[in-house]
Amino acid sequence: SAKKMSGLEDRLRIIHGSSVALVLTIRLRQATLLERPQNMMGMTDEAAWSWLPHLQLCYCYDQIGEYGRAKIHHEMSKLHHPTHPSVLHNERYFASREEAQSSG
Repeated sequence: SAKKMSGLEDRLRIIHGSSVALVLTIRLRQATLLERPQNMMGMTDEAAWSWLPHLQLCYCYDQIGEYGRAKIHHEMSKLHHPTHPSVLHNERYFASREEAQSSG
């Protein structure tokens, strides 16, 4: 699927006119794959290690028209924090998209 990712990266460059969005998407994707550090003595931002990268990827993918990937990351964020206002907003957004697709 490297070829598919290359196409996605090309679209990000074209849509945003820079590599900033590309770097952000790659870093967010990597953040979802990292293991949480064990035995940390300092504070840990739980959102950054669970649902927030998925919420951000949901937005990024939606903005470039990758609705399937956006929905997957929405579902991942919803698993971790189903009552967060942004997750609830996205739930309504995807429901209205699906309703529009089924009626049109």
